[in-house]
Amino acid sequence: MRKYLTFVIGGGIGVLLAAAITTTLTEILQLWYALSYALGLTAGTTFKFLYHRSITFNRLSRAGGRFAKYVFATIVMAMANWSLVYLITETAAEILQQDASAAYYLPAMLGVTIFMSAANYLVSKHWIFREY
Repeated sequence: MRKYLTFVIGGGIGVLLAAAITTTLTEILQLWYALSYALGLTAGTTFKFLYHRSITFNRLSRAGGRFAKYVFATIVMAMANWSLVYLITETAAEILQQDASAAYYLPAMLGVTIFMSAANYLVSKHWIFREY
């Protein structure tokens, strides 16, 4: 459980870093928000990889291969995250016979985030940062 909490802390720091960079580049340097967000995500993703590589899992070997796996897993997890939130939100709206624009996406996001965090941890532990 301690390693999972370390994993969550690193992920949270990465998200905050991405948000800070995005906000700074957009609001202070007046860059286009989408470019700022791309740069923020790149920095956050790189930070999370380095954090998990060094702190969470302490796997310093094979950095290039691990980074490629990490980026691939990040993309797959993001697509799964989006798909699950969409599916749950649309299903809830249909069951409750209301418009999907109602706030059903917020609980869906929370539940999916918790689920995906655990899934991401397991993928990281058993595939990306596994011991060779």
